[in-house]
Amino acid sequence: EMKFEDAVYLHVESSIKFLDEYFASHGPFEVVVAFSQSGTLLALFLDQLRKDGREAPWRLSVLFCGSMIDDRSYQLKEPLAQPTVYVHGGDADDWGRHGERCLPQMYTELEMMEHGDGHSFPSKNPRAAEIYARVVERMRMSCCK
Repeated sequence: EMKFEDAVYLHVESSIKFLDEYFASHGPFEVVVAFSQSGTLLALFLDQLRKDGREAPWRLSVLFCGSMIDDRSYQLKEPLAQPTVYVHGGDADDWGRHGERCLPQMYTELEMMEHGDGHSFPSKNPRAAEIYARVVERMRMSCCK
C-alpha cells in the first residue's frame, strides 16, 4: 500500500493566487472539473476562499481521482460546504481507497462513484456511461438553480 503521510506541497500560495486571478478574469463558471492533483489544488483554493470570507466562484466541483490533501500543513480544519462529485478508480487506482477515506472528511456535500479503470477517467462501459450520465445530471441540476 502506498504511503501518503510524508507529502510536501510546493508553490501552493502562487497556485492559489493564479486560480483566484483566473476565475476573476474568466468567469462566471457553473462547474469545475478536475483530475487528481488539480482536485487537491481546488480544495486548497476553496479553503483559502473560506478563510477570506468569500464564496466559491462556481457551483459544483467534479473531481476525478486523487483530490485529497496529504500535506499535513495544509489539512482542512473543517469540511468544505462545496457541492462535489468524486469519481475514483477503485482498487485499480493506487489512490482510490485513500480518496474514498479522505474525501468524506473534506466535503459536507459529497457524492462518490467508483469505476474499475484505475487512476483515469472511466472508460469501460457500462459503468463509464452510468457515471457520465450521473455527472451530467448533477451538472444540469447545479446550472439550473
